[in-house]
Amino acid sequence: MSEILGYCLKHTNCDNGMPIIAMVNRLLHDNKDYTPEIQYIVDLVEQRLLHPERGDNGFLEELFGDKDVDETAFPQDATVNNCFRFPSAFTREKAKSVVDLYFQDSYANLALIEIALYDHGQLKYRNHHKAFVKALIAWGILKVENDDEFNLILFGIKDKYRRLSKTMCANYGLEVEIYDMFAAQNRHKYMPGVSIIRQVEEQYGERAIEAHILRRIFCNMYIHNYDTPDMTTGLCIAFHQNGIQVGMGPNVKICHNQCMLNPQLYASTYGLKGEGRGSGLSVQGLLEAFGGWLEDSSTLAKRDTELANAMLNTKVNKTAAIEMIGQLTAIRVKADSSNTLIRENIDYPLNQGQISAFAEDVLVQYKLKETVNLWDIYNAGTLLFKAERMDISQIMPQNRAFMKFLISSMFFNDLQDKVSWNLTQDLVEYGVEVL
Repeated sequence: MSEILGYCLKHTNCDNGMPIIAMVNRLLHDNKDYTPEIQYIVDLVEQRLLHPERGDNGFLEELFGDKDVDETAFPQDATVNNCFRFPSAFTREKAKSVVDLYFQDSYANLALIEIALYDHGQLKYRNHHKAFVKALIAWGILKVENDDEFNLILFGIKDKYRRLSKTMCANYGLEVEIYDMFAAQNRHKYMPGVSIIRQVEEQYGERAIEAHILRRIFCNMYIHNYDTPDMTTGLCIAFHQNGIQVGMGPNVKICHNQCMLNPQLYASTYGLKGEGRGSGLSVQGLLEAFGGWLEDSSTLAKRDTELANAMLNTKVNKTAAIEMIGQLTAIRVKADSSNTLIRENIDYPLNQGQISAFAEDVLVQYKLKETVNLWDIYNAGTLLFKAERMDISQIMPQNRAFMKFLISSMFFNDLQDKVSWNLTQDLVEYGVEVL
């Protein structure tokens, strides 16, 4: 931990210090010795970077001065524990100082304080406004006289969130949240997700941000205009060594599983397996396609909801599920085989490791539930399509391939009876030959 702090202090005069703070924050959050006190030191360094005109005297006095706080009298409160990651007298003192300084009786400012505390790793959840306000009240940082005033504060925070600019999405009147973003290593032997250029490192310093190359980034964004109790609308953006991918579909709130139910809501700057490299879009074409989805997002969300409900109402018996596991294995074998007699150049829904995890999940469901439906089967697959669990470049193609597999399965007629459009057109979009 001392090495991390030393690194942080070493780069306080760097021309591009803010990305370094982001890197240090990530190192801290991954370290078992992380504490709010350590985060506080990083925050002070960040202020030194933001305000170099203040000089070092006040900064060093604050950094190395007496910050001891009596923890013995600190009351434990369930409301606070549900909101703050590290509830302590030290955390309360620092949260109070921020609110006292920046709140100024503005609910919009309180929204920005919530964002800042979450981004600095102090809050457990993003956008849990009610829990945040209750925690401030429990700590005596915020004083609220009655329920009307409490609701007014919540309304003011939510209103500020709605008015935060979201660039392209804002042009279509959409309420959008950037939920998470990953820069992944993915253990690729020849093209690792994160590399350090030693020559640049020699110029800018050890582990300088300028010396890093990020080859794999995955981002989830949520459109909240069409939320249901169980799902929101998700936008996916992936950047990696092959190019850029974008996709759109429902996102399950409880587990954050990204779904891709519409074959038209996927685009990339390169072709899928079997389509050839020339089938991708230019970056401008990608933006235009993305803009078209946003413009028609209301209709597309309704279509996705209709198909999701059809899958929820389609029962799958255990024999059929086991047959599907076998079919998925056969597809994987053909895709990976070197035997030209059976090899197919396609994106398979699941690799062999994923098939094993998927099979276990599905079989357990038959032990725990009276009935299993097609949505349960799909959800068991999408649970595996996460940036921290697989190669980023394969998340959307495999998700899309899994939906293609389910629609073209033995349940095609069951689904067709429950939706208002011709599912055969979906199969055509997926590249299935229809007689």
